[in-house]
Amino acid sequence: MQARSAQAPVARDAFTQAMSRAVTGVSVVCAEGPVGPVALTVSAVASVSADPPLLLACVRRANLLRAAALAAGRFSVSLLAADQTAIAESCAGRGPEGPAVVFVPGTTGLPVVPGAAAIFECQLHAAHEAGTHTILVGLVVGAAHGGAEPLLYHARAYGQPAPL
Repeated sequence: MQARSAQAPVARDAFTQAMSRAVTGVSVVCAEGPVGPVALTVSAVASVSADPPLLLACVRRANLLRAAALAAGRFSVSLLAADQTAIAESCAGRGPEGPAVVFVPGTTGLPVVPGAAAIFECQLHAAHEAGTHTILVGLVVGAAHGGAEPLLYHARAYGQPAPL
């Protein structure tokens, strides 16, 4: 097999512009911190495996949530419902002063967003450093879903599913 030469990565702006065309769900990842829940809005959440049930969430290394999840050894992922844009903005640090959400305990006691389209409660299975982020891999120990449509993000705007 012939070795490939290394190529320079694409420019950051080209990458982020192209990625803005992806449609993603909007989730709030939460862990217990020293003085209560620490939460962050993320779009990088994905299923890893059904057996065992694993998911991943990507969190910026500098964010307090990363340290809280690693210290606690567990975290939750609340896939927001289409009517929860204020919660998404608040947990992204763009909302009005003060939290737009009061977390409730999930089935395992982890803080979750009430009314979310789906909730996953996880034990930390692994953490991998990748660029500016840490990939948290969670073993799902609790899961629930309701009838709400999920909140979506595309081209730097929120949306919701619509039939074709």
